[in-house]
Amino acid sequence: MCNAEYFSALELYRRVLKKLRTYLNLPEWQRVCDCEERPSRNWLCVYLFEYYQIDYGWVGWRWLAEPVLQSGELEKLSLRAWSRFQSALGWAYIRHKPLGEIRRMQYEALRRLKGKNLPFEEGLHHLVLCHVEQLALREESAHYHAYSALERFKFDESPFYAMRLLFLHSNMYRIVDNFKKAQELIDRLTDYTTQKGVYRTALGPHIVQGWIDMDTGNFERAAQCFQEAIEFLGEQGLVYEQGRARYGLGCLYLFVCNDPDTAEPLIRAAIDVYYDGARYHDPAYVHYFGQNTQTAFVQATYQNVLVNLLVKREQIKAKREQIEAKREQIEAKRKQIEKAFEYELEALALFKGVDDRGNRYDIYLTLSQLSYQLKKYHLSIFYWLNAVLRHPITFLKHNYPKTMLRFRRVEQRLMSLFVRRRF
Repeated sequence: MCNAEYFSALELYRRVLKKLRTYLNLPEWQRVCDCEERPSRNWLCVYLFEYYQIDYGWVGWRWLAEPVLQSGELEKLSLRAWSRFQSALGWAYIRHKPLGEIRRMQYEALRRLKGKNLPFEEGLHHLVLCHVEQLALREESAHYHAYSALERFKFDESPFYAMRLLFLHSNMYRIVDNFKKAQELIDRLTDYTTQKGVYRTALGPHIVQGWIDMDTGNFERAAQCFQEAIEFLGEQGLVYEQGRARYGLGCLYLFVCNDPDTAEPLIRAAIDVYYDGARYHDPAYVHYFGQNTQTAFVQATYQNVLVNLLVKREQIKAKREQIEAKREQIEAKRKQIEKAFEYELEALALFKGVDDRGNRYDIYLTLSQLSYQLKKYHLSIFYWLNAVLRHPITFLKHNYPKTMLRFRRVEQRLMSLFVRRRF
């Protein structure tokens, strides 16, 4: 995995995990050992580190590492062996221990490594600190540790770590809305993964590229990135990473497309991945040791979005109901106006041959107003003209205040235009 030989490494990791309990019961296995060639728990934790990095679960790793942490011989290890274990332990503690404690642990390791010519080990600690500072939203410190790690991780020598660093660092730029810089790093990651033939794997850029595209308005490509990740991660049996892709696609449908019905099954499927405690008999899962698969902080993060989803659905439902109720009110009002219009036409017919100009004038005005409300504008003008012609003096008398108000407004407007031109 360090050399990004992804598929062969994945197969080997799973075979080891399936037989892990058998290995640990063998008499030659030691709890802590300084020599890499001899079987021991501390080096097993180090060797399994990359798999845990892409499978997102550290419960099983902490179970494996517990006897090492309880051993009084841990501090007697060589600096290199101790450092490698400490960097992996830092990842296992993220979201389970205070960030300050993890930060102190990694800085202590860097202090011990200073001047010892172990650049790779230093890079591992900077990588942990980059993620710690990202979670703490300390942008300047996160960038410092990212560039410090990048100086020590060369793509030709350790491609896995170079790729993970680019993935992590680009996400930091995305969080602070520096999308141009985030995209530059993702483009480098895309180039690296293409060179190694691991573009459509958990080492690829799909998930973080999807988030960048969603933030920058390229919603169609964002959906495509998340959907592709869901497909190939499912084929590779990496359901935790697949859960992250489902979560991203669910957020896209919820917050961008305003479609909670499509988003809900995606969010719930992502939650189930991190909540189901019945999967540990499957060797494809990192918790085959007998641990459950529950990851509380991921579950909490996703459930927070699910709550937003349910609230938005109720809001949409309430809005639809309001629109429907308003539509019904408008329709009822229209029917009442139509009925009133028919009654008024009957009244006009009854006045046929009756010499009563005042009432006929009122009827024509009412018909003009009702026609206007029914959006029969030509008919409204017809009845209005009839009212004027039937009794122009009454019309002017009734409309005198409104007519004069309009004249005054026109006069004020003309005066303001005259003043502007003059000065």
